[in-house]
Amino acid sequence: MKLWNFATCAIGAFIASALGLSVLVVNAVTGNDFLVVLLPVAIAAWASGGALSARAHVLWLRKG
Repeated sequence: MKLWNFATCAIGAFIASALGLSVLVVNAVTGNDFLVVLLPVAIAAWASGGALSARAHVLWLRKG
């Protein structure tokens, strides 16, 4: 398995954070009809985005 580089981690973090935000927008548009499903999805997306962002930061510090 190939290790992820800085750019891959940074893009993955951005996509995961954008997914979390878009899930909450969908939740607001539907009037909280799917809150039980969408809120855990948003939290998981933000957690994975945070982890990928931290990994990208570590890779950035090692590079310089």
